[in-house]
Amino acid sequence: MAAFAAKGEPANPGAGRGARIAPSARVTGSILWDDVDVGADAVIEECILTDGVHIAGGATYRRAVLVRSAEGDEPIASPFDTGGDR
Repeated sequence: MAAFAAKGEPANPGAGRGARIAPSARVTGSILWDDVDVGADAVIEECILTDGVHIAGGATYRRAVLVRSAEGDEPIASPFDTGGDR
């Protein structure tokens, strides 16, 4: 288990084994597991990135669970339920 990024605050790039976050990426309100790679200028908001997920530079994800695909390229994104407040 890696880093938890408080809403509005960037994740600590040193948290989580092998996690790499580009300096120009914005990660807020998200949980990063091990071996995550977030590319330059990517935006990750209120997401869970599971082990080994690679986020391409410039990609944007909001309110989703991201899982590494079998091919290892673009992750599989499952949106959080947005049907109402719980």
